[in-house]
Amino acid sequence: MSMKNFSTPLLDKIILDCGVAGNSSFNNKTWVGDVNFFPDSYYEGTKIGNVISSVTGKVPKNPYSTARFFHSSFTYTFPMAPGLKFIRLHFYPTFYTSINQISNADFSVTSGNFTLLNNFSPLVMANTLNSPYFTKDYFLNLKENYLNITFAPSLNSSSEAFAFVNGIEVYSMPLKLSDYGVNQTSNSNSNALEILYRINVGGDSQNGPFWNGLDDKLYIQGPKKGTEINSYDDHISYNKSSWTLSDYGAPGDLYATARTIGGSDEASNAVYNLTWTFHVDSGFNYIVRLHFCEIELNVTEVNQRVFKVYVNNETVENSLDVVAVTGGPLVAMHRDYFIKIRQGKEVSTDLSLALQADIDSKPKFSDVILNGIEIMKLSDSSNSLAAHVQVLKNETSKNFPSNTFLGLILGLVPGTCLISLIVYMVHHRVLRRYDGNLGTSISLQIVKSSQNCRQFPLEEIRAATNNFSEDLVLGRAFKIQVSPGAKGTFGYMDPEYGRSRTLTRKSDVYSFGVVLFEVLCGKPAVNPVGNEDDQTKVSLAKWAIHCHRNKKIEDLIEPYLRGEIMPECLTTFVEIAVRCLVDRHIYRPSINDVLCKLEEALLLQERADSDLQMKDALELEFGAENVQIITEFDSYKYSNSVV
Repeated sequence: MSMKNFSTPLLDKIILDCGVAGNSSFNNKTWVGDVNFFPDSYYEGTKIGNVISSVTGKVPKNPYSTARFFHSSFTYTFPMAPGLKFIRLHFYPTFYTSINQISNADFSVTSGNFTLLNNFSPLVMANTLNSPYFTKDYFLNLKENYLNITFAPSLNSSSEAFAFVNGIEVYSMPLKLSDYGVNQTSNSNSNALEILYRINVGGDSQNGPFWNGLDDKLYIQGPKKGTEINSYDDHISYNKSSWTLSDYGAPGDLYATARTIGGSDEASNAVYNLTWTFHVDSGFNYIVRLHFCEIELNVTEVNQRVFKVYVNNETVENSLDVVAVTGGPLVAMHRDYFIKIRQGKEVSTDLSLALQADIDSKPKFSDVILNGIEIMKLSDSSNSLAAHVQVLKNETSKNFPSNTFLGLILGLVPGTCLISLIVYMVHHRVLRRYDGNLGTSISLQIVKSSQNCRQFPLEEIRAATNNFSEDLVLGRAFKIQVSPGAKGTFGYMDPEYGRSRTLTRKSDVYSFGVVLFEVLCGKPAVNPVGNEDDQTKVSLAKWAIHCHRNKKIEDLIEPYLRGEIMPECLTTFVEIAVRCLVDRHIYRPSINDVLCKLEEALLLQERADSDLQMKDALELEFGAENVQIITEFDSYKYSNSVV
C-alpha cells in the first residue's frame, strides 16, 4: 500500500523507530515511533516484533529493540521536498516475538525508480560482517514532493519469505551529488550511490552523524601492516570543498590518525606496497575517495614523502606529494578516483588499494601515508544499486583451482569446522543441563561421548608399531599401482562419476554432503554389516535421503544429540546436506552456497544457546515457575501484534 496525499508540511529529516509508539532520545537523536507517525489503518497487514534476546552491550537500544515485518509489499511515504537525500536503513536479524524464523527474511527495497536491495538476506549479511546489526547507506536525488521506500518479500524465495526493518533515517542535504565528485569524476549520469565503506586509517573508529567509520586493520593485507601514527598537532586545516565543510563529509578526527610503512629500513620500504582489499559487486562503477594529511613531525617540506597510488593494479597517482599539493603540513585533502568493475563470471570481486614509495622522485623518506578511505557504488543504467544475485551468499567465493581434489580440500576444511562447532555447542549444552539437573550424571555423558572417538596414547601407538618400525610400513608412494576404471571411495563417490567417469566440482559437493551426514549421524559412509539387498541400510547417503523423504529426520541423528539441536538449525543443516546428495550434479548447490548455509545454521544454534543461558539465569534468579508465567504472559501479549 502507499499514501501520497498528506496534509502535513514537507519534512527535512526523518528519524523513524519502526514498531514503536512514542518518541525517545538516544545517541543525540530523537527517534520517532512509526506507530504514531501514520494512522493505524496505514499499517494494515504488517506486524510488530519485539526483540526476544539481545547481544548485551553490543546492540544499541534504538532502533534495535523492535522491528516492523511485512509479508507483502509495503511502502513508507514521506512528504519531502525534491533534492539530494541521505537514506539509512537499520537491520538487526535476531529472534522476535511475532515471527518464527528470521532466516526467512528475503526481500527487496526500492525507492521510486531506484532499486536499493534485491534478494537481500539480513541474516546472511550480519553473519558475513560478523556484526549482530548493521546499516545500509544511500544518497539519491528525489524529483518529487514525496519519498517512497518500499519493502517487498522476494517472489523467487519461499512462500514464507518476508521483509522487515528496524529503523529508517532520511535527511535532506543542501548539496548535490556533483559536490561529491560523481559527475566530474565519472562522467556519469548516476542519480544514486551506496556508501559501501568508510574507513578510519591508523586509528580507532571515528563516527559522525553520517560517518560510521570502520577500522582499516580489517582490510589491510600482506605480512607488514605498517605503522599507525597520530598527529603531532591538533590544529588541522581543511580544504574549501563544500562537501568537506558540511556535516556530511569526513569527521575532523579522521585526519588526526594515519598509517605509514614506518620503520628504519629504507631499502625494504622502497619495494613494499601498503595494501588494502575490499569486497565489491561486479558490474558497477565506483568512486574511491582517499583522504590525506601530513601529520608527522618530520615531514613538513616538499619532496620529503612522495608515493604512488594504485587502485585495482592501475596507477592513479604516479607521484603524490601531499605537502606540495596542500601547501604545507597539517592541511587535509582528498582525491577521487573513478573505477569501473566489469561484470564477470563471479557476482562479487575484490577491489584493491595499494600505496608505494616513489623512489624515482628521490624523496627524503621512502614511505607513504593515508588517513581515510571511502568507497561508493554508483547506480547502473537501470537505476539499480543491487547486485544481480545476493552477493553475501557468495562471500566465501575465492576462484577455486581447477583441480577438483584441491577444491574438495578447500571446501571440507571450513565446512567441517563449522559443523564440528555446531555439534560441540550442542554437546556442551547437553553437558550443562546434566551438570545443573542431575549432578553426577555428567560423567556418564562424557564417557558416552568418548566412546564415539577413541584416543590412543603415544605409548600404545609405539607398542603397536614397534616404535614406528620401517618393516611395518604398508606401502611406498613409488610402488602404488593405478588400476583402470572409476577412482574413488565407495560411499563418497559421485554416482554420476560412477556412470560417466567425468569429474566436476559438484562431485566434491556430493562427497561433502556425505561428510555432513557422517557428522550428524555419527555413522560411517558405508555400513559393512548392512543388508546388501536394501541399499538404504548400506549407504549412509541413501539412508539420509530415505529418512528425509519420509520425514524421519530424528532417525538420522546421533541419539545423544536428539532434542538438543535447535529445530531451525537442524532444518537448515539437513536441507543443504540433502541438496548436496542430489543425483544430477547440475541441481546440487555450489560449495560456497553450502558454506553459507552452514554459517547460518551455526548462527542459529549460537543464538539458541544464548537464549537458553538467559532462561537458566532467570530461573536461577526468579524460579522456574515464575519464569514460565512471564514467558506465557509475553506470548499472550505479543501473539496478536498485527497493527
